[in-house]
Amino acid sequence: MMINKKSQLGHIISAPIVFIFVALVMFGFIVVAAGISILHKPSPSEISKVSFPANDLLLQKIKVQINNQEKEILVIDALILYENDKLERNSLENELKRLLDTKNNCLAIAKGPSFNPIGKTGGSARDDFFIVYQNNNLETGTIGSTPLSSLKYKEKNAVYKTSFKNNKEEIIFVEYYIGGCK
Repeated sequence: MMINKKSQLGHIISAPIVFIFVALVMFGFIVVAAGISILHKPSPSEISKVSFPANDLLLQKIKVQINNQEKEILVIDALILYENDKLERNSLENELKRLLDTKNNCLAIAKGPSFNPIGKTGGSARDDFFIVYQNNNLETGTIGSTPLSSLKYKEKNAVYKTSFKNNKEEIIFVEYYIGGCK
């Protein structure tokens, strides 16, 4: 009985000491973590870095009709409005045609829920754009009807990528090209 009482006494004495030690270690960890987060705030460049080429297609301005008012917006904003059914395809397509000239005579924009939308056919590519300006003539279509035409730009690493969320919180991936027809 005496040994059992001694062990109980030892347990009663050591348990609070161990508890206090563990609590102090946890408190110290919280103080150090809070101090580091206060002293070092991550800058936007540490979080993500997005770079666009100098004459990026998505950063060019176009004029579109929104709620019966003509507004000048970026192509990326027009694509977002189009994806959210707030901009008509014809309106967007007509403005995209204006971006083409003798130097930049091919334009391809593929968008969709898959990571690599260029090269898709059928229904998944029906909202895409493929516009060619040749011999003072504009030819329009979709990437779904000409998947090989746009894939050749991807194979030559001339296609850029980005993504955005639509109003249904779905991620829409965009691959695009503007330049000379190859």
